[in-house]
Formats: sequence, C-alpha cells, structure tokens
Amino acid sequence: MSRRHTARQTAVQALCWLESQPGDIQTIIGDLVDSGGLDDDSIQFAVRLTQRTLSGQDSYNEELAVAVKNRDSDRVGRLERIVIRLALAEIDSKADVPVSVILDESVELAGEFVDEDAAAFVNGVLDGVVRQRSERTADAVELDRSNCATRVRKRFRAYIIKSRIDSD
Repeated sequence: MSRRHTARQTAVQALCWLESQPGDIQTIIGDLVDSGGLDDDSIQFAVRLTQRTLSGQDSYNEELAVAVKNRDSDRVGRLERIVIRLALAEIDSKADVPVSVILDESVELAGEFVDEDAAAFVNGVLDGVVRQRSERTADAVELDRSNCATRVRKRFRAYIIKSRIDSD
C-alpha cells in the first residue's frame, strides 16, 4: 500500500472524526498517524487534503446534490460523502496526480471503508461530476475561442479601415 493511499485513508478518518466532534486537524491527524506510521511528507499531504476538503465542502456538496439527481443527497452515506468530497478536493488541488488515479483511489477507499456497493456508487458519482466539469470547461474554452475570434475580426476590420483612410 502506498504512502499516499495511507495518507488518504488518514484524511478520510480525520474528516469523519471532524464531522463527529470539531477539533484541530494537526492534532487529529497526529493521533491517527501514531498507529499508521506515515512519514512527514505523507502527514502534510493528509493535512492539506483534509483542509482543502473542509474549505470546499459546500461547493462539493452542491456538486454531489446535482450528481445524485435521483437520490436525496442527504441519504448518501456519510463515508461515501466524505470520500467524494476528498476526491474533488484532490482534483481541485491541481496536484501532480492524474484524475484517473484519484478516481481509482476513491473507489478503493469507498470499498475499504464501506463496501462494494459504495465503491460502485462513488465511482458513478465522481465519473458524472468529472464529465460535467469537463463539459463546462470545454464550453468555456469554446466561448473564449469565439470571443477571441470576434476580437481578431474587429481588430482586422479596424486595421483595414485605418489602412484605407491612410491610403486616401
């Protein structure tokens, strides 16, 4: 098992702990790590991931609600919700980890902490969210290209008009 995977497990446990009783992230992760044997880099990774997950929790919950249209998002299991938020936070961190690896890790975490049905559910939700984000990004890029082309055409027209005026 990789150190990053163990750090993600620790982050899931810390987020679960923090939902039950508020506390200091460093202290909670420190208590969890005493039995996990993580190195300092992995501990810092777990801390940063936990902090990102907490800071983006509201937007991740909104994305989750949209992704589970046919299911009341309040009925999504606590651990599934935590794993999904954690994955979205890691994706948003623009880390050097490919999205496919983050998705695989999340499915594995859901399977470890809950069961195979939870793993399948997490996979489906994250796949939907990632696709939706990609579509929004593609639309934004297309809009930007369209705006850029419009600006180029306007500049070209202005140049042509100016050249005609200068030549007269």
